[in-house]
This record gives sequence, C-alpha cells and structure tokens, in this order.
Amino acid sequence: MYELRLAQVEAYGSSDVTTVAEVTANWVEFAPQAAPVRVTTTRGAGEGALPIAAEVDNVDETATLWYARPMDGLRQFNAALETARRWALSGRRDMRMVLQMRNQDRNAHWYEATLYGGTAQPNGNARTATVQWTREPYWRGPEGLLQVRTFFDEAWGDFATIYNCDDGRPGYNNFVLVEAPVGNVPALTRIRISNNYATGRLAEVRMGWYDRPINLVLEAESSEIGVTLQYGTQFSNTYQAEGSTFRWEVEYASNRDFVGPFRVLANGQIAGDRWRVAVGYELTRMQIGRWAEGVNGWTDLGMVVLPPGGYTHPLRYPFKVWVESEDGSNGWLDFVHFIPMEQYRRLRFQGYNALPGTCIEDDGIRDELVYDYDSQRLPILDGYGGRIQLLPEAMLPSSKQQIITFGLESDTGVAEAERTAQVQILAVPRWNVLPDA
Repeated sequence: MYELRLAQVEAYGSSDVTTVAEVTANWVEFAPQAAPVRVTTTRGAGEGALPIAAEVDNVDETATLWYARPMDGLRQFNAALETARRWALSGRRDMRMVLQMRNQDRNAHWYEATLYGGTAQPNGNARTATVQWTREPYWRGPEGLLQVRTFFDEAWGDFATIYNCDDGRPGYNNFVLVEAPVGNVPALTRIRISNNYATGRLAEVRMGWYDRPINLVLEAESSEIGVTLQYGTQFSNTYQAEGSTFRWEVEYASNRDFVGPFRVLANGQIAGDRWRVAVGYELTRMQIGRWAEGVNGWTDLGMVVLPPGGYTHPLRYPFKVWVESEDGSNGWLDFVHFIPMEQYRRLRFQGYNALPGTCIEDDGIRDELVYDYDSQRLPILDGYGGRIQLLPEAMLPSSKQQIITFGLESDTGVAEAERTAQVQILAVPRWNVLPDA
C-alpha cells in the first residue's frame, strides 16, 4: 500500500526548509509510471536504425485516494496542485512543491518529485477521489556525500586534494575517482572546488567526466622528437621541454582504452606563435586541428576523437600525437592534457576570482553556480556545458569506476602544475520508476 504526502520546499540559508502536509486518505491506489522518452534515430545502409538523440518528458500519473469521510483532503490537494503550477510558472528556483511517496511494506524511505500541477476531484461514491498530476521525470532520493579518492590504493574519503598535473610523483593527480551513487538514472551533483593553493587566486576550472578510471596526459620531456629540457620542481614531472614539434606514441592496453571526444589543452609558455594538434598512426595524420594562438598557461588546441580513424576492436595499434608550431618557432611545453568531452564543464569568474580558502560550488541539485565566500554565496561565474551527472554502478562498464578530471587556472592566466584544489561531491540519486514499487 502506498503512502502519499505533499511538501513545500523553500531555500533557507545554506539548506532547505521542508513543510510537510499529510494527506488524510486511508490508502492510495497507484500504478507508478516511467518517464516517457522520445528517441531520434538515423538509418544506415544496413538493417535497423541507430539512436542519435533522446528527450525525456515529464510524467502524467493518476492515483485513487480512499477516505474514511467524504471530501477529506481534496481542498488541500487542489490548493497544493495550484500552488505547484504557480511556483513552476514563476521561474523561482528557491521554492518548489513536491510529491512524496513510499511503499512502507517494502521501504521506509520517502521519495519525491517536483510537481508542476494537476487536478483532484471526487468520484461518484464520494469516498474516493481521483488525482491527476504532472511531475518532473525522475524520483529523487536523499542527498548524500559521495566518497572520492585520487588513486586506487588510497582510502576513500569525504574529499580529495587534486593537483593541476598528473605525473609520476605520488599523489600528483588531476582527477578524482568517484563512488557510484544508487539509483537507476544519472544522479544530480553538487561539486565543491575549494582553492587551497596558498599563493594565488583560482580564476577558471575545467572538468571532464569519463566512465573508466584512465586519464591521458603527455609529458613534454617524453617527446620522441628531440627537445631541450629544463629542470624545475614547479613543473609536471619536474621537467618542461623546449621545441617546435613534439610527438608521442600512446600504447593501447586494456586499462588505457581511450575512446571518444577529448579536448586537448597544452600547458606551458608557448605564446608568440600559433600551434595545433594532430593524431594518427606512424606518418599518417588522421585528424589535424586548427591553428590556435599560443598562450602562457592553458592553450586550447581544440577537440580530437580517439582512437584516430574510428573504433577498431582491441588489440589496437598504438597511435601518435603531434603538437607543433606554425612557423617553426620554439616554445616551452610542460604537458598536454586530454579532457574527456562526453560530459564537459568550464567555470569562469566574471570578476573577483577565488581567494585561497574559498570555494566554487557547481550545484546541479539547486541549479546554481556560486562563489562561496565567507559563508556568503555570490553568483559571479559563467558556466559552459551541461552540469556533470554521475552514473549508478549498473550503468557503468565493467571497470565500475568513473572519474572527473580537472584543469585549473590562476587569475593571471598561469596554469601552475603544482596548483592544488580540494574537491568534494554531493549527489541526489534518482529513479525513473518509484523505487520498491
């Protein structure tokens, strides 16, 4: 038997205030529905068609409420449904009306979905009522802190410290491994990035999600083409290299299966000339990027798709990566970072930038992007790309691991290899059908 109640959720300070209104029905007859999905497909030369896009719609559901006395709760229900419609139309994100349900025989937890309106009317016998509502596509579970770590042998923790590089030194990693949330659709996340680099402000953050625990970083000193090296503890792997053309070979292995679109970021001092990236095999360049103006810090060389030339089943031939200047001028390169693009997010301050000890909060739960300064929240950042959502374990490939990799930049445009940040991730799990239905 289902239990049902209505609640008003209003933002208050750093948390929410929830006012619950119990519904006085003796029991509820309810058949949970899944969100309708419209899939766009494209036909090829062979049989069938491949899906290329999907749109998830709101859910229209109906429930029958049984009452001990006629008309109990109907006015309350209709008022709540009208409030839900008006709040949704207002565009306010600090107030929402939610429907909360559970099947107490199977699970004591309440699950909720935001309401967008509906109707409630009595049936002929006056002891039952039919309620129709429109709600958001998925049911939400309770918000919780996810465990993270930066390498496999490290213990899971409530937060992790990342570096701006990923080299051979212990703990110098620019990504976090994230535990899988529960649920059966991607979970909403609140990602907190605290600037714990004591000597400079944080102005920009790039994030890329990947569904396997691998990360692609190429060190300039490892170039196959001869380069001039410079030692310094401030560099990734303690070296940077000078040259006009850099080339690397990337071996395939079962734990290094790079597949999909990646944004290529070159870190160094390469201002004064234009640079580009290419990927391919031996002497054959399968993809060649556009020329990009070199800068001191992160130079965005555009996007490539790996493996070059399309996917072929393992074992695969190793591929090559080239980074070269347009007119043959030399530049100092520290490393090249390939950030996955399946879920990609770029956060940039409009001003101020994050002081040491302050935090950027990219909140996909409340749909906010703020600078958390001394417990005050300032919406002074621009966000590019959709917010990152995390997959439940059943939606992940066999590794059952997912990562978020980062690129950090200072307010002077420098992307110090040793710059650090502290990452904490909260999530709201979601289900496409009411759990334990």
